[in-house]
Amino acid sequence: MGQFIDTHVGDRIHQRRLLLGVSEKSLGHVIGCTVVQIKRYELGLDRLNAASLFVLAEALDVSVTYFFEGLKVAPNKESSSEDIHAFEGEAAELIAAYHAASPEERIDIFEHVVGRGRLGSEKLN
Repeated sequence: MGQFIDTHVGDRIHQRRLLLGVSEKSLGHVIGCTVVQIKRYELGLDRLNAASLFVLAEALDVSVTYFFEGLKVAPNKESSSEDIHAFEGEAAELIAAYHAASPEERIDIFEHVVGRGRLGSEKLN
């Protein structure tokens, strides 16, 4: 369960960093660690202690609870932490692309994604 939590927290760090457009180097400089260490945190390979998590939250302008949002019970046997990490990475890319788009493009993106979601839910009914 610990590895799953570390991976989730790492994904949240990665998502927030991308959303803000902050490089690994810049974030490492602000919190006092190397680029390699930022990568290890984002991949869930290293666990952050409470003090480091607090400093990181301040650097990324979020509350400490942000890193645990969306955390559920451990994944079932059918899904691996690699699958979850890949999905979280795609979501972060989508969010970053959305924020980089013009207001007109954002409307198109939103309507497309929401429309596709509605089509998918209609198929389930």
